[in-house]
Amino acid sequence: MSKFYNAFSRGKALAAYFTCGDPTCTETAQAALSAISAGADMIFLGIPFSDPTAVDPVIQASSIRGLSSGTTTDDVLSVAKGLSDKVPVVLTGYANLVYSPGIENFAIRCQEAGVSGVVLHDVPFEEQGEFKAVFRKYGIDLISMVSPELPQRIPAIAKEAEGFLYIVTGAETSREDVQNAVKLIKENTSLPCIIGCGVADAAPIEEFCAEADGAVLDYELVYIMAERVVSAKRHIELYIGSIDKLLNR
Repeated sequence: MSKFYNAFSRGKALAAYFTCGDPTCTETAQAALSAISAGADMIFLGIPFSDPTAVDPVIQASSIRGLSSGTTTDDVLSVAKGLSDKVPVVLTGYANLVYSPGIENFAIRCQEAGVSGVVLHDVPFEEQGEFKAVFRKYGIDLISMVSPELPQRIPAIAKEAEGFLYIVTGAETSREDVQNAVKLIKENTSLPCIIGCGVADAAPIEEFCAEADGAVLDYELVYIMAERVVSAKRHIELYIGSIDKLLNR
């Protein structure tokens, strides 16, 4: 579990997701600090990208807003550096963002910023090798994603996973689907798994977390940053605090 061990030490881990630069990097950093003070065990920072795919439309829109504010990968790494001494930081993005500066250069910069892991939404399991080999040299885990709707792929992915596994759910994902996915993960690795619920409501988060080892809180936090900037700190603390209490941590 390496760098992520402490994130799961209190039981169910809570990861707070923010798209960097939405609305500004300064406000992203402040929001992340508020999330940490409210109980977040990890911070996910989305690198804005011009053609975000495989993510919720709400997250896609936040990525466009992040680009509109002029946010660059260097800006995201700067925010990460200010947070990484407090909790593990995971960057989320796309392969082009890594290819552009070069995989090794990107990994070096991540290491310098204290980044613990990277999620690449458009890199399937079969194409992870070139990234993993380089990232591993610099102590960066490439976080693998699995879908409950594709259970036949889970064992192979779990066996090669690093850090933890990220279970991606959809509108039709049921608790039974999640139960089966977690079962397959646990049969093939000792690593924990967290679930991306893609919702703001506490009920499905509580339901899915009954099976998984934690959750990524994204939808509501992105909404807060988009709509409630003036009082974002208070809303973030209340929301994460409510989830924290619901999970009896």
